[in-house]
Amino acid sequence: MSWWHIIKFHPDLRRLARDEKVKVIQLGDEESMKELWDASNPDMPHTLRSENKWKYPIDDWFGMIVTEGGKNRLVTVVGNAIKTGKEGRPYAYFGGAKTHPDYRGKGLMREVREKALTPIKGMPRIAGFTGMRKKLGLDLNKPKTHKTIPDDVLAYMNERIEHLDNVDDWGITE
Repeated sequence: MSWWHIIKFHPDLRRLARDEKVKVIQLGDEESMKELWDASNPDMPHTLRSENKWKYPIDDWFGMIVTEGGKNRLVTVVGNAIKTGKEGRPYAYFGGAKTHPDYRGKGLMREVREKALTPIKGMPRIAGFTGMRKKLGLDLNKPKTHKTIPDDVLAYMNERIEHLDNVDDWGITE
C-alpha cells in the first residue's frame, strides 16, 4: 500500500486543507500532529517527544499541508510550548521542526515557523539547534541565569546537548 493511498483517506487532512494547494495550519497537541504526520509519512513516523527525557516539551504544533493530485499530505511541522518562569512571567520553548525529505529546500518551513512564532512573540524563547543554525547565522544567547527562564531549564538545555546526536547547541532569543 502506498503512502498516497494512506493519506488519501485521512479525513482531517482533506478538511484542514480546504481545497488549497498549500495550507499552513495549527495542528494542536503532539498526538494530533503525530496522527496526521504518520498518515502522511509512513516512511518516517513521528516519535513522541515525551518518550525521550532529553527532548523538551512542545504543546502546540503547526504544519503545512500540501495538496498534489487531489491528495493531501502534512509535510513540515514545528511547535511551541508556553511555560511559566520566574516571578510568574511566561517564556516559551520553540522546536520540533522537521520536513519530509521530499519537501526540503522549498522554503515551506519559513511560513510554518512564522505561524508557530506568532503566539510567543515578545516572550523569551528557548530552543535547541542542529548544525543548521550555523548555516543560518543565528546568534545565540546562552546565559547561566535569566530574568524569566528558570535556572534548572538552562542547566537542562546545556546537559541535553550531550545526550542528543542531532542537537549541537541551544540558545535564547528575546
